[in-house]
Amino acid sequence: MDSVHRRRYDRNLRRKTLVYALALMLVIACTSDNDSAGVGGSLLRIDDEPPGANCEFGGSAVHTGVDANDDGELADDEITETQYVCDDDPNVLVGKLSGNYTIRNELDALFLAQVTEITGDLWIDAPGLTSIALPSLQIVGGDIVFLEAGDLELVAFPVLTTAGSPDTEEALDTGNVGVRSGGVELDVSSLAELNGDVLLGGVIIDVSMPMLVSIRGRLAITADTPTLSFPKLTSIGGLGLSIDQTAVENLDGFAALTDVQYQVRLTNNQLLQDVSGLSLVSGDLTRLRISGSPLVEDLSGLEGITGVSSLYLANNAALQTLSGLNGLQSVWSLYLGQHPSITSLAGLSSLTSVTKVSLHANPLLSEPGPLLTSTALRTVYLRDNGFTSLAFPQNEFEEFTVAEESNLTAITAPNLTATSAFLVVQSCPTLSSISMPLLDSVSTGLFTSNPNLPACSIDALLAQLSSKNPTWTNTGNDDAATCP
Repeated sequence: MDSVHRRRYDRNLRRKTLVYALALMLVIACTSDNDSAGVGGSLLRIDDEPPGANCEFGGSAVHTGVDANDDGELADDEITETQYVCDDDPNVLVGKLSGNYTIRNELDALFLAQVTEITGDLWIDAPGLTSIALPSLQIVGGDIVFLEAGDLELVAFPVLTTAGSPDTEEALDTGNVGVRSGGVELDVSSLAELNGDVLLGGVIIDVSMPMLVSIRGRLAITADTPTLSFPKLTSIGGLGLSIDQTAVENLDGFAALTDVQYQVRLTNNQLLQDVSGLSLVSGDLTRLRISGSPLVEDLSGLEGITGVSSLYLANNAALQTLSGLNGLQSVWSLYLGQHPSITSLAGLSSLTSVTKVSLHANPLLSEPGPLLTSTALRTVYLRDNGFTSLAFPQNEFEEFTVAEESNLTAITAPNLTATSAFLVVQSCPTLSSISMPLLDSVSTGLFTSNPNLPACSIDALLAQLSSKNPTWTNTGNDDAATCP
């Protein structure tokens, strides 16, 4: 605590002490007088004094008198003396608090009521408080962190404009706010710039930051809230944007967002219906992940994204098309899994380069389109989709796995010469033909449980290899079939 604020704290403490000391002195004096006069007992009453003639900035009025009617209360007409202890000018000694500060109780919050800047961290470790309001706080140089705040109903920093420094791990962390079932009202309506990460969790009624323009770190929201409103936010740095386990129906609150670093992650948002609110986001991402959003039918709004290192789409029950990814040109790793409604990958029409593809449990997906024809493709994993035939023009794979494809009848790879790791075909009940006439080198070959696939055709593949002693398994296939 700096010397300026220590003096203000001490003055407030002295005033409160003076009120009670004065009250005690008046009671003693009145009791002595009344005892000598043989009249009723003396009483004390302390009232708040509003700003006015007696106290310019308000304070306390200390009343004493005789309880003439013996009712145990000091009525106005029984007051014989009043003295005033007045508050200081609230505009005096207001300013910067150096270092870190922790709010543990109501007195700590009251002490900060006139502070405009905290140079270090502000920590809230006050499980018993129901509200914290800091009406003058404009700048927090470090983190704002809620440790224990289980009873909070209101957090109000209405004039806060800046929080965090570029070196902080999080500028605003409300991870433990809102364990109350009723939720927390969070007022940071003037916040314009956040340095470091922004982590919003718990049960927050509405996540609204109407003046926020930029976040230097990541924005991660796990708050159980129906509303996300960031109408002026244009950029998110750090680890990008994560929205997990919220009750939001759309992302319209990000209508100005253009620049997102690293990732867009949307997971387990059960009421989310569309992602069109991200329509201004453009350029390349390291990760794009959308999963556990059962009401999203397409990905319209993501057309500005041109490249992704890792594209992960999983368990979106209503997703029927990848429309919205039309601008995507390159992907290093693509996972598409557990989509019972998707029938086509036509939305990837601009995709020219993909290195790793994993398609799993998409039962209506029967046409991969150009996805599996990329010359850059090196790893392919197909399991439990709806494919009837598969054709691969590539010369070489690192890993090649086709499994549990119940409708698949034929696999052709006319140019394939080698797989440097695995070549796996298993548990495909209708598969009857594999054509890989140029295959020359395999590290591990695993062909199992394909009852209609001639075992002799797998033996023929082994025979044409020039690589010595590969690991090779040929079991559970059609041993009775004949080969040309």
